[in-house]
Amino acid sequence: MKNALLSGCVALFLIVFLALPLAATLRDAVWDNGQLTPDYLFYTISDPYLRGLLANSLFLALVVTLISTLIAVPAAATVGRWTFPGQTLILMMLLAPLIIPPFVGAIGMRLILGRFGPINLLLIHLGLSKNGLDILGSGKIFGIIVIETLHFFPLLFLMLLSPMAETRGSLEEAAAGLGASFGLSARKVLFPMLRPTLVAGMLIVFLWSLTDLGAPLIFDYRYLIPVKIFDTTSEIGSSPVGSALVVVLLAVVLGIFALSRWILGKNVAWRSVRESAPRPMPLAGIPLFLRMIWLVPLAAVSILPHLMIVLISISGRWAMAVFPESLTLEFYVRCLLDPIGWGGLTNSLWMSACATIVDVALALILVHLVVRQRVEWGWLLDLGASLPLAIPGVLLAFGYLTLFLGTPLSPMNSAMPILIIAYATRRLPYMVKSIAAGAQAIPATWEEAAYSLGGSAFRVWRKVTLPLLSPSILAGAIMAFIFSLLEVGCSLILAFRESDYPLTKSLYSLFARATEGPQSAAALGVVGMAILAIGLWFSARLLGRRIVDLFRPL
Repeated sequence: MKNALLSGCVALFLIVFLALPLAATLRDAVWDNGQLTPDYLFYTISDPYLRGLLANSLFLALVVTLISTLIAVPAAATVGRWTFPGQTLILMMLLAPLIIPPFVGAIGMRLILGRFGPINLLLIHLGLSKNGLDILGSGKIFGIIVIETLHFFPLLFLMLLSPMAETRGSLEEAAAGLGASFGLSARKVLFPMLRPTLVAGMLIVFLWSLTDLGAPLIFDYRYLIPVKIFDTTSEIGSSPVGSALVVVLLAVVLGIFALSRWILGKNVAWRSVRESAPRPMPLAGIPLFLRMIWLVPLAAVSILPHLMIVLISISGRWAMAVFPESLTLEFYVRCLLDPIGWGGLTNSLWMSACATIVDVALALILVHLVVRQRVEWGWLLDLGASLPLAIPGVLLAFGYLTLFLGTPLSPMNSAMPILIIAYATRRLPYMVKSIAAGAQAIPATWEEAAYSLGGSAFRVWRKVTLPLLSPSILAGAIMAFIFSLLEVGCSLILAFRESDYPLTKSLYSLFARATEGPQSAAALGVVGMAILAIGLWFSARLLGRRIVDLFRPL
C-alpha cells in the first residue's frame, strides 16, 4: 500500500508536468475545429521554408557531431591511455567548456568574431586578410558551429575517457603479442569495445546541438527549428504550426534518445576487462613536442570562450583594437546593481534551490522503489524519470505554455512557480542517477542487520540508509542546482516579466542593450560561470569518476 502511494505521487508529477504538456502540444498539432487532422504536420514537413529550417538544424547538428568526434576520440585516447607532463592541466582545460552553456560562451565568441573584432583586426594587421572575414554576416552558422563544437566535444571526451583508460587490458596485450600493429589492434580490439559508448555519445552531442537555442539567438541566426519554435511562443493557441514543429522535433529527439539508451544498454564489452586494466602508461618513444603539438592548442582553444567572457567583462574600452585599451571592474558593480542583473541572479538562486528540494524528494522516493524495493512497475517509473534528459527545454517550455496558459500556473501571471517545476522536471534525472549510484553501493546486509536488531523501516532509513546516501544526495543536489541556475530554453520562453527574469533571461536582456550591454552581460555570465565551476568541483570531489554517469542517457 505504501509503495503504491509513493509510486502514485511520482507518477502524478511526471504525468502532469511532463506527459500532459507534451500531449497538449500534440493535441494542438493534430486537432482543428473539433476534428482530428494531420494537415499541420504535413504542412510542416512539406513547406519549403520549414523544411529548410529542419535541414539547417540537422546539418548543424551533424557537422558539430562529426567535428566533436574527430576531436574527442584522439584526445581521449591520448589523455586516457598514456601519462605525460602537464596531463592534469590539459585535462582541466579540455573539460572547462562544461562549466558554461553555449549561450554564455556565444556572447564572447560573437564579439571576437565580429567584422571589427580582435580576430579580424589581427588578420588585417598580419596582412592575411584585406577586409576581414564576414563570419557574422552570411556565415553566422559558422560561428554557431564553432561555439557548439567547443562546448559539446568535452562531453564526448568525458564519456570516452574512462573506457579508453580501462580497455588497455589483456586482449590488447594478446593482440600485440601476436604481432598485431597498433592500427590493427585499435581497429579489431579497441574500437569494437568503445563503439557503444562512442555512438551513444555522438547521439547525445547530435541531440544537444539539434535543440540548442541559446547560441543561435546570440548570433541572431533565425533559420533553425528551435529558434522558429521560440518565435512562435507568442502565438500559442492561435497558430498550430508551432505545435506541429514541436511534435516533429520531439519525434526526432525521442528517436535519438531511444537509440542511445539501447546502444548504451549493450555496452558491456569494455566493462568486462576493467578489473584487469592497468594504469595509463607513460608515452615513451615519442618526442615531447609531438605529443603536445596538437593537445596544447586544443586545450587553449577550449578555454577561449571563458577567457573572452572574462576579458570582455573587465574591458573598459575596446573598439577597433586587438586588445582592450583599459581594464575595469565597473561592469561587475553595474550588473549587480542593475535590477535585471541582481534580480536575475537572486531569482535563479531561489528557484533553483526550490527545484532542487523537489528533486531530492522525488529522487529518494524513486530510488527507494526501483533500487531497494524493486517494485514490478519500477522500470516504468525509471523510464519516466529518464525522459526529461530527452526533452529539450524549448520543447518542454512550449508544452507548459500550451497546457497552463490561462490557469493559476500561467507564466503570464508569475513565471516563478512554473519555472521551479520546469527546473525540477529537467534536472530530476541527475538527482536520480546520483542517489541510485550511492544506493547500489550500499550492501543490503547492512540494512537487514539493522532490521534484525528491531529497527523500524523509518528508523533504519534515517539512521543507516540516509547517512550512507548523504554524499550522493549532496552531489546530485549540487548538480541539479547549478544546471538549473543556467537553464536556457525554459528560462527564455517562460519568463515574461522583468521581475521574474532568471539569470539566463537577464543575460539575454543585458546583451541586447545597445550601450555597454555586452560587458554587463559578460560580467553576469562570469558570476554564473564561477558558481557553476565551484558546484562541479564539489560534485566531482563527492562522486569521483562516477560523475561521468550523470551525463549518460541510460
